[in-house]
Amino acid sequence: MKTNIGLFGGAFDPIHLGHVAVVDSLLHHPELDEVWVVPTFHPSHRDKATIPFDDRVRLCETVFRDAPKVKVQALEKYLPPPSYTLKTLEFLQNEHPDYDFILCMGEDSARSLHQWFGYEQIIEKHRIFVAQRSESHKSDYDSDVRFHIEVIDHPMIDISSTESRERIVMHKALDEFLPEPVLTYLKEHPTLFH
Repeated sequence: MKTNIGLFGGAFDPIHLGHVAVVDSLLHHPELDEVWVVPTFHPSHRDKATIPFDDRVRLCETVFRDAPKVKVQALEKYLPPPSYTLKTLEFLQNEHPDYDFILCMGEDSARSLHQWFGYEQIIEKHRIFVAQRSESHKSDYDSDVRFHIEVIDHPMIDISSTESRERIVMHKALDEFLPEPVLTYLKEHPTLFH
C-alpha cells in the first residue's frame, strides 16, 4: 500500500494562521500519512516574494517543528524556474514512486486551478483536496475542476498573505494573523517591508 502525502504548496509570504489551519485540517484527514509543505521558489503568479526563500523555508520549519507528520520541503529551489505545481509533482513522483501525492490547497487556489500551467494533467493524475468554507459549494468552481476535487472538513480562517503584508507595512496589529515565530522574525528584520 502506498504512502499518501498531502502536498501543500504556496509562497508562504509570510506563512500565516490560515495556512497553519489548513495543515491542521489535512493532518486530521484519515487518508493522509504526512503533509509536505512546499514553499514556492519563483512564484509564477507574481514577480517575486517579499521574504527571501530561505527565510520563508526557515519560518515554515519553525512553525511546524512540533508536528512530526509535517515536513517542509525546499526542493523548488533546485528545480528550473518558474515554479509550476505540475513540474514539482512530476519531480516528486519520479523521486518517490512508492508515494501517492495528493495536491492540497485552500479554496481561493482551487478557484483559479483551471488557469494553472498544465492543470489538465494535474487533475488527471492526482487527487485534489480542498479546504473549503462550509457555505461554499462545488458549483462555485470552474466546470473543468469541480468534479476532480474532494472537499475536506475545515474551519475556515479568513486570512490572506496579501492582507498580512499590508498590515505589516501599515504597522497594524498582526497577533491574530501570524504565528509567533513569524512575528519574532519580523521584529528581528524591521526593514524587510520598507
